[in-house]
Amino acid sequence: MAGLLVFSDGGSILLNRGAALKEAGYAQLNVLGSVYTFVTRNEGQLSAAVANTAKIVWRRYEGMLLTLIAPNDDSNSEDNLINMLDIIHGAMCMLTGYQALADLDATDFRLKIKPTFALLDLCLQATNEPLFQGQANSVLLPPLTHGATLQTALHKLSYAMQASRCAIFIGSAVVVATPDWWTLPFEDAALVRLWLLTALPLDNDRKEQTVYLPKSSPEAPFRLLAFTVMDDVHVVALCGAEPALDVVVTEMLQPSLQEAFLALEDAAKLVDARWHPSHLPSAIQALVVIDPKYHRGLEYVPPTSSKPRADVMATMAAWMVQARDSGLNPAKRTDDGSEEGAATGSTVPGNTVVDGLQRHKVTECSSLTWHHRCYAMRHTRFVLYVLLPAKLAEFEVRPAVLQAMACLESDGF
Repeated sequence: MAGLLVFSDGGSILLNRGAALKEAGYAQLNVLGSVYTFVTRNEGQLSAAVANTAKIVWRRYEGMLLTLIAPNDDSNSEDNLINMLDIIHGAMCMLTGYQALADLDATDFRLKIKPTFALLDLCLQATNEPLFQGQANSVLLPPLTHGATLQTALHKLSYAMQASRCAIFIGSAVVVATPDWWTLPFEDAALVRLWLLTALPLDNDRKEQTVYLPKSSPEAPFRLLAFTVMDDVHVVALCGAEPALDVVVTEMLQPSLQEAFLALEDAAKLVDARWHPSHLPSAIQALVVIDPKYHRGLEYVPPTSSKPRADVMATMAAWMVQARDSGLNPAKRTDDGSEEGAATGSTVPGNTVVDGLQRHKVTECSSLTWHHRCYAMRHTRFVLYVLLPAKLAEFEVRPAVLQAMACLESDGF
């Protein structure tokens, strides 16, 4: 778990979260803020540093300096940690508002920010999770026979509530959502998901919270409504001042979802079953797939794995960092099929020009370690990362990855 320090503009420590930092003395922690201040006052720039056991990143926001300290391992890259600081700052803004947070003085800061402590802790725990590193939120694939039923029921509820951004969660993963939900920036959707985790179990199976969306609505608040429909099944909606929470429960929720009750019961089984396709190659030891356009992703570790899931995912996170460093950076695809942010002016089809130099567009990459063959492939819609046995013959690797990709498409990802 990473640690977080928040410094005021004057250099005093406003907040210290993370078990490892609790054991450090005030003078040791204050050095991290002093180093940044010294460098910037001498017209330098400081964004990251690496120590023997830790990686440290700094980022200044209005009224404060945030410092993130993470373990020095291959699964934590500088870019990922800086992105996480943006999410952590967004978590603090989510319940207070951007301007209100910037205007807080040192004496009021900790008191006002206390309601976000649980949210901040979840962010720190997610620092090296593969999906967070790929800027994707976890989804589950509903049974193909029930997907349309669940989607129709959610659209009925969305129309009744006049809320265009609604989703049904199974545990902490989205199983179906309205089209406008998928337009939320990754940071906003991730914070809504983490907020739901901190709110569970919901009092009387319902909860209402005024929130600011750090990226899409930092000044104007939304009402965030959450309802528990059955065990591990929750409905989340972002709406305006209407309708009232009790009105949704008594007049809208049951009529809209009644026809999908059996589908919801079957979908609830996904909490334990996850995604276990029968036609996935047996050689697959772990799989992560990320859709950069809609910021959604899926993780898979076979139930027969001899290693703990956490260890496998740590290896996967390190491989994802290595793959992206090799040039496999998935561009966000727009509605017309073009790639947002892609360089232009290439002289060879498929290549791009970056900083005046022609770069080959990386679509596949691989690596061999003591325990795994690692492979990554860029599809037109998503990027697939796979771990396979090290003893697998090289000519067997790519067909296994292509079969996994076909499996994902047939299951509706």
